[in-house]
Amino acid sequence: MKRTPAQQAAIEVYCREVARSLNDAGFDLELVLKAKPMAVSCTQENIKETLFKPVMHALYPEITSTTKLEKMHVTDVYEHMNRWLANTFPEAEHVPFPSDSE
Repeated sequence: MKRTPAQQAAIEVYCREVARSLNDAGFDLELVLKAKPMAVSCTQENIKETLFKPVMHALYPEITSTTKLEKMHVTDVYEHMNRWLANTFPEAEHVPFPSDSE
């Protein structure tokens, strides 16, 4: 179910008021981002935005969207990300890149 217009308006008001509160207390965005990280569960969307796309941009700065990736680019991004995940989180299950048959 999609969010309602009232929820969207509430998100905008909430974000504006949080920004005002933090600014009034003397906190800029750099300080906020350096604060203790929040525990947020991993989702398909946030993994794509915070891991896959930054690796893609680091390897191929000229590519601005995953829709513009060629096959070899996808392989490169996967290999870099997979190697980093294996080294950083060895306890996590290895996730092979899906094949056409999956």
